[in-house]
Amino acid sequence: MEWLLWSLGALILGIIELLTLDFTCLMLAVAACATASAAFLGAPVWGQILIFCAASTLLLVLIRPWARKYLDRHTPRVRMNVHGLVGQEVRVHERVDHSNGRVFLAGSIWSARTNDDIPLMPDTVAYVVSIEGATAVVSAVRA
Repeated sequence: MEWLLWSLGALILGIIELLTLDFTCLMLAVAACATASAAFLGAPVWGQILIFCAASTLLLVLIRPWARKYLDRHTPRVRMNVHGLVGQEVRVHERVDHSNGRVFLAGSIWSARTNDDIPLMPDTVAYVVSIEGATAVVSAVRA
């Protein structure tokens, strides 16, 4: 009967891992599965606890750091939020100079300014150099 409790614990830890993606609960779930196997084969309760502690410690100390490094190395970096807008092409909506203007960016109109003294006229193409607050800093030359 203990094997069923360990299996249920492993399932719950697996679900928690899906929500956190930290590999900690995954290691504990694997240890719980090993303990469930031992319980199914008739290991006493003190042995089950010992197996769970040993397996979870080994997995957390040896496997988890390696798995995190592997995932970090093989996961592409995606620029998100305003960082993802840098380099995007924009169309000038209202004249843009070094202090103000408006551009079409990411499906909406943004306030904008240039990073140089050359003004940009409506319907010209520019590129986002940076985002400062709610203002896009643009340039006619792609960086």
